[in-house]
Amino acid sequence: MSARFPALISLSALRVSTSPRAAAGALSVCAALLLTAPATMAGQSGSYQDPNQTQNQTDQSNSQQTVNCDANGCPSTSSTTTNGTQDSQNGSNTSGTSTTSGVNQSTSGNNRNNTTGTGTPQSSTTRQTQQTNAAPNDPNRIGASQTVTPPPPTDFELYVQSSTGRALRIFGLDYFRNRSALDLSTTSSDMAAPADFVVGPNDQVRVRTSGAVSLDVLTTVDRNGFIFLPQVGTIQVAGLQLSEVQSAVRTAMDRQYRNYDLTVTLGQLRSIQVFLLGEAQQPGLHTVSALSTLVNALFASGGPSPTGSLRDIQLKRDGKTITHLDLYSLLLSGDKSGDVRLQPGDILYIPPAGPQAAVDGDVNKPAIFELRGPTSVDQLLSYAGGLTAVAATDRASLDRIVDHARREVQDFPLTGAQKLIPVQGGDVLRIFPISPRFDKAVTLRGNVGQPGRYSWREGMRVADLIPSRQFLITRRYYNEQNALTPAQPTRPFSVVQDGTALDPNPLQGPRSTAISQAEAAASATAPVVSAATIAPQKDLGNHETEINWNYAVIERLDQKTLKTDLIPFALGEAIDDPASPENKTLQPGDVVTVYSRDDINLPTELRARFVRVDGEVMRPGIYRLEGNETLRDLVARAGGVAPHGYLYAAQFTRESVRIAQDAKIQQYVSQAARDVLSPANQQAQPDGSGGNLELRRAYVAALSRIRATGRITLQIKPGATTLGDVPELQLQDGDRLFVPPQPTTVDVLGNVFNAGSLLYSKDATVHHYLKLAGDKTRTGDKGQEFLLRADGTVLSRDTHSRFDRLIIYPGDTVIVPPKLKTPFNIYQLIGLTQSFGNLAFTAVALGLFN
Repeated sequence: MSARFPALISLSALRVSTSPRAAAGALSVCAALLLTAPATMAGQSGSYQDPNQTQNQTDQSNSQQTVNCDANGCPSTSSTTTNGTQDSQNGSNTSGTSTTSGVNQSTSGNNRNNTTGTGTPQSSTTRQTQQTNAAPNDPNRIGASQTVTPPPPTDFELYVQSSTGRALRIFGLDYFRNRSALDLSTTSSDMAAPADFVVGPNDQVRVRTSGAVSLDVLTTVDRNGFIFLPQVGTIQVAGLQLSEVQSAVRTAMDRQYRNYDLTVTLGQLRSIQVFLLGEAQQPGLHTVSALSTLVNALFASGGPSPTGSLRDIQLKRDGKTITHLDLYSLLLSGDKSGDVRLQPGDILYIPPAGPQAAVDGDVNKPAIFELRGPTSVDQLLSYAGGLTAVAATDRASLDRIVDHARREVQDFPLTGAQKLIPVQGGDVLRIFPISPRFDKAVTLRGNVGQPGRYSWREGMRVADLIPSRQFLITRRYYNEQNALTPAQPTRPFSVVQDGTALDPNPLQGPRSTAISQAEAAASATAPVVSAATIAPQKDLGNHETEINWNYAVIERLDQKTLKTDLIPFALGEAIDDPASPENKTLQPGDVVTVYSRDDINLPTELRARFVRVDGEVMRPGIYRLEGNETLRDLVARAGGVAPHGYLYAAQFTRESVRIAQDAKIQQYVSQAARDVLSPANQQAQPDGSGGNLELRRAYVAALSRIRATGRITLQIKPGATTLGDVPELQLQDGDRLFVPPQPTTVDVLGNVFNAGSLLYSKDATVHHYLKLAGDKTRTGDKGQEFLLRADGTVLSRDTHSRFDRLIIYPGDTVIVPPKLKTPFNIYQLIGLTQSFGNLAFTAVALGLFN
C-alpha cells in the first residue's frame, strides 16, 4: 500500500507531527510525492522492503567490518558489499550498489536509479538533489550558468523614461540577471565549514588519528544522527557544532585508546530545501547546500523581481522572523552583517518594493532606488555613487508627484540645507553638467603654432596673445624641415625620393606599356628627374609659413543680443606695431583665428606662388613668382636656355589645364564605352559576331587609365634657341616648364614593317621615313596616317594633301594606324591627340589593334 501510494506515508507523518517545522517539511514532501506518483507507479518493480529493516541490515553490515588503518589510510583488502541503501531525507542518496573498502565508503553519484535499493520510489525532492549533482555542463543543473531574460519594465520605469528621456533600471537587479555558474548545493560544500556549523544526517565526517593509533575514516551521519568508527562504535553527532563533534569523538575514543592526536573534519555536506516566496524572480522550493546563507540562496535563485523589495528581505523559521536583510547594505558598502545561515524548511520572503525614486544626469550610477524610511537628497545621491567631476551644484531639478494627482518641479542648489530636502516616492532627481564655457579665457586657433585657450587679463590685446611672428610657426613645419626622407609631399614641389626612375612629367597618370613606349619615343633623350607635386595645397595649415598677414579675425559673442560679431584686423601690423589700432583689445571668450594664404582666396599679388623649371636651362629649380612674371621671365631667372636645349619640344604644363583635359578624357571614355560595348555595334559586324568583345573591353579599360598631362602647346619655331623665342605667357601657381635636350632620332610607329627610331636627317620628309621603315603593312591604313610633332601638334594625311612632303624635325613621330574593323572613331582619336599633345590615345589603338 505504501509502495503504491507513498504520499499516504507523508500524510501520516503530518498527522502525528507535533512540531510546526516538521509539519512544514512533511507537507512539502507530500506535495512533491503527489506530483510524481503517476510516473513513480509506472516505473516501480512491485516489491517492497521495510526501510527500518534495510537500515538495520546496513548497520549490522557496518558493525561487522574490521579494518587496520595506518597513517596512509585504510587498506582496501577486506570489503563488504551491501544492498543499495538510500536515505531520501534532505535529498541525500547513494547508488544502487555501494562497495565499502574498510571504512572508506565510495558512493557513485553518476549511476542513479529511479527506485532505491529497497524498492522505495524516489520523491521529487530526491530527483532534484540528483539534478544538483549533475555534471557542470548539464543545462538542467540547478544554478547552471544562464542569462535571465530581463522582465518588462515596471510602470515607474516607464514613467522615469518619459520624464528623463532615457531608460533607467532598478538598482541592484542587474546583479541577479547575468549570473555565472552558481550551484550552491555543490559549490558551497567545497567551502570550509565554520566551527559553529551544526552537523546533521547525511553529512560526511572524516576522522584522522596519529600516534598510538592510526585511523583515517570517512563516514556518513545516518538518519538517527550517529556515525560509526571501527573498534569504537557509534557516536551521536547530529545537532552538534563542528567544534563539539571533535570533543564527542575524543570522548568515545578515550575509552579505547591513549596517546593519540585527533583531527575531525567534514567531507561532502548534505543538501537542504528552502522556500522562496513573495515577489521573487523564481519563487518556489529550492535545494541548496547546508552551508548556504540567505544571500547565497538569493543569488542562486535569481533574486527579487522588479516589483520585489531589496531592502526588507525576511527569513522566517518555525513561524518566526529570524532576520530582515537590506541588500543595499551589501551592494553599496559590502556589509553582510544581516546574512544568516539557512536551515531545512526556512522560508525566504520578499515583500513588495517600497517607495522608489530615480536619479539621472551627472551621477556615477544613474538608477531607480528603493527608499527605506526618511531619505534626503544627499542620501539619495550617495546611493547613486555621488556626483561626477562635471556635475553642476548650482542647480538640481526634482520632479515630484503630489497627492497622486499632479506633478510639479522644484529647482534648488546642491548646497547646505538644500541637500537635506526629503525625498518622496515617485521623485525624479536630475543633476545637470557644468557649462562648457570658460571664464576669463581667450581661444587661439587656425594656422598657429600652439592653438588652445589662454588666460585673459584686463587690457589684454592681440600682441599679448601673439607676441611674435615666430609664435605662429607650427610644430608640423619644423618636423617636416627636420625629416631627412619625407613620407609624402605636403608643400609645393616637395620631392619624394624612392630610389626609382620616374617620368619627367609628374602629372601623367598610370599608363600601359604601349603608351609608355610611345611617349618615351617622343622625348627619347629627355633626362629622368624626381617627381614633384605641383598642385597647390588647399587644406588649412599646409603652408605653415605662408600666413595671411593682412587678415585675421576676432569672433566675439554679444552678451545682449547673443549674436556673433566678427572683428577683422591686420595680423602683421598688430604684431609688428603694438601701438597700431590693428592691435585690438580682447575680451573674455574671444576666439582669434589666424588664416593661411590658401584659406581665403587672396589677390594674386598677395598669394605665395611657385613655378618649376627643369631640363636644359642654366639654373633649373623651383622659383617663387614675383608680380606678373611671364614664361620668358622665368627662363631668364633660370639663366636662359642651355646650349643643348631644344625649345621647340619644351613641355609646359598647367594644373588648371590638366583638370579640364581630364574632364574631356572622361567624357570621351564614357561615350566610347557606350559605343563600343553597345549591342547595336556588336551586331553590326558582317559575320554577326559583333567583333572581339574582349578586345573591345580591353580598349575601354585602357582608355579609362589615361590621365591628361595639362600640356600647353607653346608654338615655338623648330630652330628657336634664344630667350626671345620663348613666348611671354602669364604664369600661374604650379606651372612647370621642362626643356629637353635636342634628340637625334625620329620615330615611326604603328603598322609598318620596321617600326622604331630612325636617325634624324635634315630636311627629310614623311615619305622618306616611311620608306626607311619599310612602308605600311597589309593591315596599315595609309589614309589615316598622322604626324605627332615634338611640340605637341598633330598633322594628319586626311587634312593635309601634301602629307608625304611634310618636313620632319628631331623628336617627331610618324604613326600608321591599323585598319580598324570595329566602330572606333579614328578621327576622334586624332582630335584628342591634337588637343592634348599626348600619345596616350594613339598608343592605346596601336597597342590593342596592331
